Amino acid sequence: RDLVRSRGLGDVYKRQHHVQAALIRRLQKDNLWGDAYFAWLSNLSDVQLLHAGYVFNGGFEVSPSAGGFDWIISKAPGVEVRINAASGVGNSTALSVRFLGLKTAFKHVFQYMVLSPGSYNLRGRVKLDDLRAFKGVQWEVICKEGARTLGASDTFKGQGGWRSFETTFSVPESGCPVQLLRLKLLGQVALDFHATGCVCFDDIAITKLD
Repeated sequence: RDLVRSRGLGDVYKRQHHVQAALIRRLQKDNLWGDAYFAWLSNLSDVQLLHAGYVFNGGFEVSPSAGGFDWIISKAPGVEVRINAASGVGNSTALSVRFLGLKTAFKHVFQYMVLSPGSYNLRGRVKLDDLRAFKGVQWEVICKEGARTLGASDTFKGQGGWRSFETTFSVPESGCPVQLLRLKLLGQVALDFHATGCVCFDDIAITKLD
């Protein structure tokens, strides 16, 4: 009976989760991003709340849910994206992106944010494993409306152990209520997107400067 009861409760929780996820998607679709954010935040577990911030789960310590304001990682031909345990800074978890040599305009790792107007600092850690790309990869912050770039990190390619990176950006007073933090392989024509090797990221964070 206890097993049946626990399974029944599990089904209830799953249905509640699906209903809540559908509500958040609907609010986002209707451009009610503030409401969507607080609905999503209220649905996080105690463990997930430990990783909340301007960037959610920037250390990749919990599995992405691929919805709401969590990391969204979609499939890209010729690119393997993984969350690897014991591969990050100090043996923590890290994001690993491996390019297998296909010409793919990669921009398939991102999350939505609702930053208020002001100046911000974006920082993180990067490790390169023989990443060969014409221009390299880069983190960028863009406005969802119009895809206007607000700021971008250095470009990353080549070989190197863990190191820090940071950049500053500003969210304007109007016209940019929702932003995307996105990892992107830079290029303009097909040949630019031929890439091989691996890049890892950890400790991605945004702090407000004013």
